[in-house]
Amino acid sequence: MLSQCDLAFMASLNERDRRHFIATKAEQLKANGVSYRKFSKIMGTSTNTIRKSIKELQSGSRDRSFSHQNSGSGTTS
Repeated sequence: MLSQCDLAFMASLNERDRRHFIATKAEQLKANGVSYRKFSKIMGTSTNTIRKSIKELQSGSRDRSFSHQNSGSGTTS
């Protein structure tokens, strides 16, 4: 489903960008008949995460509610 190049690229991404990359790939594969559920099982993530990431991308949201960016830092953004 993902090429070696895709996997190498994913390894260089932070958590949020990795989720967005997976969501983008899920959208491409869905157009070719692969369900989110099947892709999420292969990738080891939940369909809910894929759907939320797709919504983030579609809305242009910079929301980092998935990540723990501020944990322990004592600051908020």
